[in-house]
Amino acid sequence: MSLGPPTKPPIPEPVTSELMEKHRLAVIGSLAGKIAHHMNNPLTLIRANVSELTRAMGETSDVERLREEQAEVLEEIQAGVQDLLRYVEAVGTFAQTDGEFETLDLNDLVDTALAVAFSKVRYAVDISVERPNGTVPIWGCAQQLLELIVSVLLHIDARPSEFGSCTINIHRIDSGALLRIADRRPSGPIAHVPDGSHHDQFDPELGLVLAHHVALAHDTRLRVTELDDGVVVYEVALHGR
Repeated sequence: MSLGPPTKPPIPEPVTSELMEKHRLAVIGSLAGKIAHHMNNPLTLIRANVSELTRAMGETSDVERLREEQAEVLEEIQAGVQDLLRYVEAVGTFAQTDGEFETLDLNDLVDTALAVAFSKVRYAVDISVERPNGTVPIWGCAQQLLELIVSVLLHIDARPSEFGSCTINIHRIDSGALLRIADRRPSGPIAHVPDGSHHDQFDPELGLVLAHHVALAHDTRLRVTELDDGVVVYEVALHGR
C-alpha cells in the first residue's frame, strides 16, 4: 500500500461518477420514507411544546412559574430543532456530488453516515460505536467515504437475519485510522436485489461494489471477512494527511 495519500478523488473505471450519483439518489429514495418518519418525532415534539407554551402564556398569571416552564419547554424545542438540522445536514452532505480530498474527522463521518442510514438499519441491528476521544483525522473525500460507510450499513441491513447487534470500531493507527464494522448476527444470504441493469433502483450489492471502488480511490482496500462464528466484518484502513 502506498504511503502517499491521493490528492484528488478519482473514480476507478469502469465505475463512473454518474453511476455513483444514481446509486446515491437511489439510496436516498429508499430511505426517504423512513427518514421522514424519523424526523416526525422531533417535529411532533416541537409542535406539542409550542402549543403548550402558547396555552400556558394565555392561562397563567404567575410570571415566575411561567418563566420556569418556558425555559424547560424552549430547551426541548431547541433539542428538537437540532435533531432536525442534523438529519437535514447529513442527508444534504450525502447527496452532494462534488467533493475534494481534505482533512476529515472519521468520528464525524461515521456520525453523519449513521444519521443518514439509522432510520433504516435500526430495524435490523442495534448499533454501538466504540471510538477514541477527540478527533480522528484522515485524508479523503467526504462524499465518497460517506458512500462507503452508508453502503456497508445498508448491505448489513439487506442480510436476512434475526435482529442482532452491530459494532462500529474506530481506531487511530500510525498511518491514519482503521474503521471496523462487525455484523454480529448469524450469517445469512443477501436478500434478493435487482440485477444492476436498472441503476435507479436501490441495490445493496451494487452499493458494496461502489464501496470497494471508493476504497481504491483512497489508495486502500475494503476487506469483507466472514468469521467462523458467522460474524461478518467490514474493515478499511484510511490514510492520515
